[in-house]
Amino acid sequence: MLGAAINIVLVVMGVSLIILVHELGHFFAAKAVGMRVEIFSIGFWKKIVSVKVGETEYRLSVIPLGGMVKVAGESPEEGPGEPYEFWSKSLGQRALFIVGGVVMNVVFALLLFIAAFSIGVPFMVAEVGRTVPGRPAWEAGLKPGDKILAVGDKVDPVFEDVMRAVALGASGDVVFQVDRAGSHLTFSLTPVYDERAGVKVVGIRPPTEPVVTGLAKVGGEEGRCPAEEAGIEMGDRILALNGQRIETAYDLLMELAKYPHDEVEVLVERDGQQIPLRVLTEPAPRYMIGISGLGTTIESLEGGGVAQRLGLRVGDRIAAVNGRPVESVVTIKLFVREALGDVALTVLREGQEIAFTLAVPDFRALEEFVWSAEFESGATLAWVKEGSPAWNAGIRAGDRIVSKGGKEVNTWEEVLRAGARTGRKEHEIQWSRDGELLTARVTAVSDTHLSGGHLGILMQVPRTSLRRYGAIGAVRTGFVNVFKTLSDIFRTLRGFARREVSPRQFGGIVLIAQASYHAAQRGIGMFFYMIAVISGAIAFLNILPIPVLDGGHLLFVAIEKVRGRRIGQKALTIAQTVGFVFLVLLVVYTTRNDILRLLGW
Repeated sequence: MLGAAINIVLVVMGVSLIILVHELGHFFAAKAVGMRVEIFSIGFWKKIVSVKVGETEYRLSVIPLGGMVKVAGESPEEGPGEPYEFWSKSLGQRALFIVGGVVMNVVFALLLFIAAFSIGVPFMVAEVGRTVPGRPAWEAGLKPGDKILAVGDKVDPVFEDVMRAVALGASGDVVFQVDRAGSHLTFSLTPVYDERAGVKVVGIRPPTEPVVTGLAKVGGEEGRCPAEEAGIEMGDRILALNGQRIETAYDLLMELAKYPHDEVEVLVERDGQQIPLRVLTEPAPRYMIGISGLGTTIESLEGGGVAQRLGLRVGDRIAAVNGRPVESVVTIKLFVREALGDVALTVLREGQEIAFTLAVPDFRALEEFVWSAEFESGATLAWVKEGSPAWNAGIRAGDRIVSKGGKEVNTWEEVLRAGARTGRKEHEIQWSRDGELLTARVTAVSDTHLSGGHLGILMQVPRTSLRRYGAIGAVRTGFVNVFKTLSDIFRTLRGFARREVSPRQFGGIVLIAQASYHAAQRGIGMFFYMIAVISGAIAFLNILPIPVLDGGHLLFVAIEKVRGRRIGQKALTIAQTVGFVFLVLLVVYTTRNDILRLLGW
């Protein structure tokens, strides 16, 4: 609790300092051009205490988020007056005052980057933790454990660089240079736009350390926590499972597929000591109504995966397993699990039957086979389990799901997402058959037939490497990161204009607070780095030519320079009102995005 409280205080202080530094920029610029600063406030709203020094009243105000600078004669209604007033200054002097905050934010970001890299910043390593089936990296054949040496023109990247190169890079292929067990390999991947993520992706996930960050009951409150029963504790590192070395959380997940409900030996490291523990795994129940829209025709293959090595091709349809007809991936898995070993597959290819023998020594091998191919899918059902809630409601294979839980669905993914939202509650499902629309209410039931084993642990520690430099290196890296931050924001806005980045990516104060809090949890170096990024972002956004922002005021100065006279009061008021309304709507929209993100929508 104390650590969390400290992190929250750091976040508030960090964000407040960014705004305060911005106002200090205006303050110093005003002093530099001879403007009289009437009020300089740390915080805003009602003042707590104040003191007047010379011509300036210095305040400490109630709300400590930032500050405020008021110079003499800055109201648009006022005209030139005393020499020290805003409208009495030249265009250049007024422009300098306006950009003072932005310049100060950039300088502040630079200093924070230098400090961060002097201390050390832990970045996620540029390594493939796993690939997403059906995505470019999976199809090209990148494998878990591949170390990314370069992405595009970025050498020795961190995972953030990989995501940036994919999501914000120019249209076209992205070249990956990777190291796989000492071999240098090159992959050229074409990013695809992901509707849910709102950006271009290639389908690479970073590796997660096999470190226990949480203990939970498998299947909910009625279930059991095998890890806790066996004596596994928070912070333990899983080294091996039944003698099989575990390098990442994904390794553990795949290895546990072999042991749905078995006693296994788990070797953990705790306080520098290795401790063997016996654990009885538990299959995680999935709440299902007993339907599947996954067929048996292959739509894409994992590069170098089990299915491709076996000789299967895109367009092949698996028709039978050990002579038993199959109509869905679900029945393939069920029939193979019943007969581990050498499994006979009957495949239809261009009207011809071809026989393949698939070696499946254990459940992990089965998972690796199934995940090495993407099968056709849709809202039209390929399989309905006899005796399931869906079967009892009258749903049959060949029916098309129209809506689930009140949510219209058109793809199998949408059917699954609608099911996840409704959970174990009774909900309405609609389907069509021969042009007739049918409706029933169904409730999902627990099913563990196809589940792997679980220990009841959470693992959420990303694999990181510390980037730390000496004085010269930190300064050089600081300048590079200032440029990178400003460039990223520009490329994000460009991506939005090109519809390559969804507006859903825009975040507000909630996202800033979350990001800063998580950064504070990862050490002071990462916290400084995150605050530097935010300061750079605020500088960039503030200089945009939007009325109310500094960039808008600078635009008015430029227009005055071209016209030879000030913009009329009416036009200025309209512009400021439009700018203010735009910013309010932007805040509302970004806050909405933040809330939806928190809710997982």
